[in-house]
Amino acid sequence: DIVEDGLVLCLDAASKRSYTGAGTAWTNLTNSKSGTLVNGPTFSTEGGGSIHLDGSNDKATYTLDSNIGTSDFTILVWMKLVDNDTYGHIMAFTDQNMFAFKIGNSGYGPNDVYFYGGSSYRSLADNFGHWALTLNTWTMLGLSRTSTVFTGYNNGEKLGTHSESSVKDITSDSVQIGWGWGVEYTEQYRGPTYLYNKALS
Repeated sequence: DIVEDGLVLCLDAASKRSYTGAGTAWTNLTNSKSGTLVNGPTFSTEGGGSIHLDGSNDKATYTLDSNIGTSDFTILVWMKLVDNDTYGHIMAFTDQNMFAFKIGNSGYGPNDVYFYGGSSYRSLADNFGHWALTLNTWTMLGLSRTSTVFTGYNNGEKLGTHSESSVKDITSDSVQIGWGWGVEYTEQYRGPTYLYNKALS
């Protein structure tokens, strides 16, 4: 069972209610509204049912019922990273100038996970002890914000925290899955993907 309190985005390609197995509609199970698979992501039986983003230009887009603003939040995703030449994105609000949970491979170490919210609001993977993904391995990633403090989780294990000087106001209700800037795409299989408007621990 998943925590439902505060759940604003719930995607699960293994559920026919979320994805029928074909087409471009990937339904948010919290409100039955559909997001859009853009540029040809496909269903895969990997991980019991997932969406394959091919790393060229695939992504999914959603519009939330309301933006996160300065509220606490939690992102939880199950994903299998296949290839990452430069940068990749897990989830972004509009794009990384607003906020992005992403993967770096240029200056941060191979496949390091970090978050980014514009050039003046940034935390590298160093803050979580070089939080790196292993290629071709299913991993549960979590990032929560409590006021100005971010906490990272890998397969349920707390990796560490990082404090920012102020709370970033996430004014966008647009959510991007698998993209967040320019040509920064990475090949991945995306399993259950959750967004909460509260901090989980």
